[in-house]
Amino acid sequence: MKGAGSAERSGIASAVFFPYIALMTSESNRLSTPGVDRAVLQGVSVGRAMVADAPISAQALLCLDIFQLQNRNVLWIATDVREMEKLHESIVTLAGGDTPPDPHVHLFQPMEKDPAVFGEHLKLVHHLQQSHGKLNERTDFHDHGFIIITCPQAIEQEVPVAGKTQQAVRTLSVGEDHAPEQLTDWMSEAGYEFGVEVYLQGEAALRGGILDCWPPGTPRPVRIEFFGDTIDSIRYFDDQTQCSIEKTDSIQLPQMDFGFAGEETCSLLELLPDTALIINPELANTAAGAQIGNLKSTIKNLSTGFDFYHTNLMAVSFDTHPKEAELARRRFVDQRCAEAASDWTIHFFFETEGTRTRFEELYHGLDGFQSLKLHQGVIHESAIDHTRRILIVTESDFYAYHTNRSAHARSAKRFHKQQDRVSEVADIQP
Repeated sequence: MKGAGSAERSGIASAVFFPYIALMTSESNRLSTPGVDRAVLQGVSVGRAMVADAPISAQALLCLDIFQLQNRNVLWIATDVREMEKLHESIVTLAGGDTPPDPHVHLFQPMEKDPAVFGEHLKLVHHLQQSHGKLNERTDFHDHGFIIITCPQAIEQEVPVAGKTQQAVRTLSVGEDHAPEQLTDWMSEAGYEFGVEVYLQGEAALRGGILDCWPPGTPRPVRIEFFGDTIDSIRYFDDQTQCSIEKTDSIQLPQMDFGFAGEETCSLLELLPDTALIINPELANTAAGAQIGNLKSTIKNLSTGFDFYHTNLMAVSFDTHPKEAELARRRFVDQRCAEAASDWTIHFFFETEGTRTRFEELYHGLDGFQSLKLHQGVIHESAIDHTRRILIVTESDFYAYHTNRSAHARSAKRFHKQQDRVSEVADIQP
C-alpha cells in the first residue's frame, strides 16, 4: 500500500499465487478472514464444508484464505447465479483485478446465460485436463491450482470428457508461428464472427497483419500482431476506444460450443482432483449433489469473522434531496475518518476511477482522511469485523444505488450497449 489514503487496484496479500497489493490492517499486512481458526481450515482442507451466512466480500476473503493458506483447490457453490457472479467479481478484485484475468480463478456458470459461456467452460475443462495428475502435487500448485465459482444450476451441466478439448482450444504465444489465413479459417469454423471491428465476445477482425478478437471468458478483446507468420505481440485493448492497453505473453482461443464432444461428456466433478475442497455442497440439490455427498465429512457453519454492515445511507429520490443525501454521506465519511485515525482499519472500494477520484475530491479535507484505505474494483456487500476492528465499505452501499445486475450481467451481450452509459451515470455524483 502506498501512503495512507492512497488509491490502489485492490489485492489482499503479498503471496506467491497472486500479484496483489497488500491491504494493510492495524495488526497484519493482509486483509483476511480473522474469525477462521487455522486448525479448522486444516480440518476442511479436503472434502466439503458449509459456510455460515456472511457478506459476499467476506466469503471472497475466506475463499482466497483457503486457497492460499492451505494450498487447496476450491470449488465454491453459490446460492444462485446472481450470488455466483458477485462472489466471482469480489474474488477477482481482491486477487488484484481482472486484466489480465488471473489464471487461478474460474467462473463456471449456466450455459443458457450467454453463448460466450461455452468458451469459458471449455477453457476451464481444458485447464483441468491439462493439469490432470499435477493438481494433487503441492509443488505444482502455483501453476495448476484453481478456484472455481459456480452455482447449482451450472454444476449439473455436462462437459466434454478428458482428452476431448485438445483441438477445441488454441493457445497462441508470442514468438510462435501461425499462418494468419489458417488461424482465421479455424476461428470461423469454431464460431467466431468476423467483421470490421470487435465489440463483443466471439467477434474477430483481420486487417493486414493485425488480428483483433475477443475470446470468450476474457474481460477484454486482444490484438495479435503478426510479422509474416510469426506472432510479434499480443495486447489487450479497449473495445470502445480500440486502443491497446496491456501486453500479454499468450492467449487461449476456445471454440464457441461443445459440438465437437458429441455424446462423450461428464460432470465437472469427475474432473476435480481428490484434494479439492467443495464449499456449500448441500446447495447442489441435483444428481451432481449425490456425488458430492460421497465425499468426506462436512463441517457446518464455517465462520468468516465478518458480519453484514449497513451504511444506512439513502440514494437521491423524491423523498431525499441531493443536498440531504450528500450531507449524510459527508457525515458518514467524517465518522469513518475519526475511527480510522484511532484503531479501526477502513477500506472503501470503488467500481470506477471516476467515483474514486470524486470521493477524494469531496472528502480529502476531512481530518483523518489520509488514514482511509481506498481501492478500485468491483466488490459486493459491506462487511465489518468487530473483533479486529476492520470495516469494508462498497461503492453501491455508500451511494445506495443497489442493482439487481452484477457487473457480469452489465457486460453480457444483452446489456453491452448500456455499459458506457451505466459507467458514466455511476461517475456523476453530487
